[in-house]
Amino acid sequence: MAVDRGAQAKEHRHCVRDCESRTEAITGKTEAMPLPDDVRTAEHVARVYDLLTRPCAEPPKNHSADEHPGQDFMLVVLRASGEFWSHEWDDTDDFDEYYNSESNLIDAEYTALLAALTQEWGTPSTIDLEVFQPALVAQDPLPAVAEALIFDMGCHGAFPAWHRESRWIGITQAQVGKECSICLIAVITADRIDHITAP
Repeated sequence: MAVDRGAQAKEHRHCVRDCESRTEAITGKTEAMPLPDDVRTAEHVARVYDLLTRPCAEPPKNHSADEHPGQDFMLVVLRASGEFWSHEWDDTDDFDEYYNSESNLIDAEYTALLAALTQEWGTPSTIDLEVFQPALVAQDPLPAVAEALIFDMGCHGAFPAWHRESRWIGITQAQVGKECSICLIAVITADRIDHITAP
């Protein structure tokens, strides 16, 4: 099925503003935000270090279901919320409580992982997917990693990234659609994403 890049570009513009506001709100609360008991920061940090030891020049033949490899990149879902099919809920208040609980958990996971990696590696750079907005509007080809992030993962706006072991590794939150899971994602690339040109 052909991708309607024009519609995707319009959605991208709206989501960028929402994502940036959300990220600013989260990162601004790093110190004060209480963490749920189920946050798995140590597990995520260990996974990130493991990913840095693995080659990403060629997509691996065997990989786990939460890994999405491509040429010179790997996208990994570190954690996903539940899905949000509101019509399956009889009580709107119960659904809202469920949504907020799941959303807050992924926010907390992101905040804690950002703080942990910043402590390990220092202040991150910022990768901004907005550089691909003109290509989205013109429906031009995108680099494979940008296309995977935007279209497959629903990632928009800017996210933090560090240059480690000759690679770029970033973390972000993404949601393909309003009923879909909110995902905490690690992005590992051979080159800085917003410096990659389309094929």
